[in-house]
Amino acid sequence: MVRFSAVATGSVALLAISGSVIALRQTGSWRALTDTDFGQTLIVKLLLAVALAGVAANTRWILIPPIKLRPTRSAPSLAVVRRAVRIEQVVLIVVVGVNSWREGVGVSRIRP
Repeated sequence: MVRFSAVATGSVALLAISGSVIALRQTGSWRALTDTDFGQTLIVKLLLAVALAGVAANTRWILIPPIKLRPTRSAPSLAVVRRAVRIEQVVLIVVVGVNSWREGVGVSRIRP
């Protein structure tokens, strides 16, 4: 699980970087990312993905280690971890929803 976590973290970072480059190439300019429906949708998706990564990082590096080391009263309960995982699931469903909605939004370029 530890090795998977490291690979997954690197993969998410790589996807975020490559997705940003692709978005910039498709829209043609930074301004198009803020001034077009397509760009604004991508920004919403990016913000949701950052929120998802934050919740996942909190679960992985803050909530889980104390439970694995020594389950005590001071360690977060499994209910707290389950709630964090549910939050991750809800945010992921919203990201999928934004992706589905975005399918109807075409790529727009702003010409200088």
